[in-house]
Amino acid sequence: MANPGIQAVVLPVFDKYLDVLSQRTGELTTMIWGWQGEARRVRAPASLLRRQRYVPFLFRSLEAAGQVTHAALSGLILHRDSAQYRPLATWLDQRRVERFAGSKWGDRTTTLYVVTGGHKLPTPVPFQSLTLVSEGRPLTPGMLRGYATVFLPDSLVSWYQTAIAAWDRLGAPQPARAV
Repeated sequence: MANPGIQAVVLPVFDKYLDVLSQRTGELTTMIWGWQGEARRVRAPASLLRRQRYVPFLFRSLEAAGQVTHAALSGLILHRDSAQYRPLATWLDQRRVERFAGSKWGDRTTTLYVVTGGHKLPTPVPFQSLTLVSEGRPLTPGMLRGYATVFLPDSLVSWYQTAIAAWDRLGAPQPARAV
C-alpha cells in the first residue's frame, strides 16, 4: 500500500555509496546526479522539493535491479550551474559520499542533493509494489536507468518521520531549498 500524500524518488546508486549512507545515517551526506557523459539536471526531484518539504529517495543498487534496498531523505537539491551552488560548494564537497567511500570524483556533476537518515531496508521493496505517480501503475521491475517518482510505501512512513526529525536537528543550509 502506498501513501498517496508523500512522493518519493527511486534511483540507482553504487553499492559502496549505499553502504556509506547506512553508516552515516545521522549525518548529512552529499549525493550526486549527472556525472556520466551528457547527463541532464535531475529536474523532477528538485520540482518535488518545491511542493513538499522533503524528498525521500529510495535507492536501488546498480548491481541489482528490480527492488529498493535503501532510503534517505533530502531537504536540499542544487544544480551545479545555479547561483545558489557557488556559496555552498565547499560545504557540499566536504560531505560528498565519494569522500567517505574513498573514491575519486570529478566536476561533471549536474545536480547535488544532500541526504540524511540513510537506512538499509530490512526487507527490500520490489518495484512492482511501488506506484508510479505519473501513471498510477506499478513501477516496471526492469527499470535500469534514470529515476522515477513514486508514492512512498506505507511501510516507510515511520522511517520518513524519523528522518525528518534528524534533518531538522542537523540544520542544513537552506539557500532556496531547490533550484
